[in-house]
Formats: sequence, structure tokens, C-alpha cells
Amino acid sequence: MRVLLLHPDDDFHGWWTSQHWDSVIDLGQAPKSFYDERSAALGCPVYSVFDFAVEVGDLQVWRHLLELGMGRVVDRFGIDWWDVIGLLLQPQLQDVQLALRLAHAGGKPAVGDGRSFATSVGNTAANTPPGIAEAPGAQLFASQRDRSEEPEF
Repeated sequence: MRVLLLHPDDDFHGWWTSQHWDSVIDLGQAPKSFYDERSAALGCPVYSVFDFAVEVGDLQVWRHLLELGMGRVVDRFGIDWWDVIGLLLQPQLQDVQLALRLAHAGGKPAVGDGRSFATSVGNTAANTPPGIAEAPGAQLFASQRDRSEEPEF
């Protein structure tokens, strides 16, 4: 299965539109009608990673995880710093949960099977050991200075 992960800073007019994909996953968000139009244009399903969110269920899981630290990091003014920091942790917890769901979409690994590609990779992913955020060409994408340059496969 050939999967393209579209970085939120990239648009739907890049080098990859001339390639064949089994699916394209936007790491950002757009209206459903936008993904329907792109699916028709590309001839494959196009959707957002946020389609994997289970909104109320995810909130309950995050609340349970964050409750474990409540009341443990309170300063002399009564500020619970875990509560404050928890607000900053929630987006990262969501990213991890969505990545796990995406990786096992359809009951088998879809991303990381050796045929997954990314339009852009930030420094964090580029420095991740192989197998963690593995996508053929990810290191090449991250090292390119000119993002308009087509990568070699």
C-alpha cells in the first residue's frame, strides 16, 4: 500500500500529484468537501489524520492520564503546575494517539510498511531512529534546502 503523508505546511499541488498513491493522509485539517474533491482529482482516498480522532473518548483518556499527576506539583501559592503543564501536553498526547491509530488503520500496519512517503519532515522526525518515523526518503526530504525540488526515490 503506497501512502503519502501530507505535511500541514504543504499544499495539494506538489511534485507528488503526478505519482500513484493508494491513499493520501493530510496531517492538517480541512472541510470534508475539500477531501472529496482531492480524492476525485487524485483517484485515491484523501483524508485527514484527524478523522482517526475519537473526540469524547480521547478526552476521557487524556483526562484520566493527566489526573494521575494532579495535586503532586503544587507550589506555595497553591498553583498546581501539573494542571498548567497538562494543557501543554494535550496536543502531544493527541498526536501520539492519532499516529498509533493511523499506523494500524484497517487492522494491519499501513504506515511504516516501506511504501509510505512524507512531503516534508521536520527536524524531530528526521532525527528519529529508523523504524520509528520511517518513511523512505524522509531523511532526503528533511535535508533538502529547496522544498520545490522533487526527491529521488
